Amino acid sequence: MFEKDKIEQFQQILHQNLKNLGKERQRLKWYYNSLFWVALSAGASGTLLAGLATLSQGKILLGSGTEGWKLTCGLIGVLSLIATVASSFQQNIWIKDKFWKIEDSYGILKSLLTEIQLDPSQYAAVRRDYHRVVQRHPDLMN
Repeated sequence: MFEKDKIEQFQQILHQNLKNLGKERQRLKWYYNSLFWVALSAGASGTLLAGLATLSQGKILLGSGTEGWKLTCGLIGVLSLIATVASSFQQNIWIKDKFWKIEDSYGILKSLLTEIQLDPSQYAAVRRDYHRVVQRHPDLMN
């Protein structure tokens, strides 16, 4: 009976780690996708504004003459800056690196959970494999 309790407790640990990794995975996806949409919308808005300003000779929403051109160019500059910064953050290597660490750990933990559910006699081997994952990515595990 003691062995069964240890296995159930270990399964709970695996479930908790999977839940935590799943949350972190979703958070990172949201962050990455948000940066993508900010970069896309700011870049497209700036380009559209520049095109419209050129076609209307600066007479769009922001006034006309020199003042209108200054405001239009300033707004286009700000939108371009936002698009560039968001795109740079999105392409930052730490996001991709952390995402792939999470994906790797999540997949391994999922397979370990399946293995111990199918064959509880493999408890020692599964636990050893789990500790290897924890050693490889201690920042991701409890």
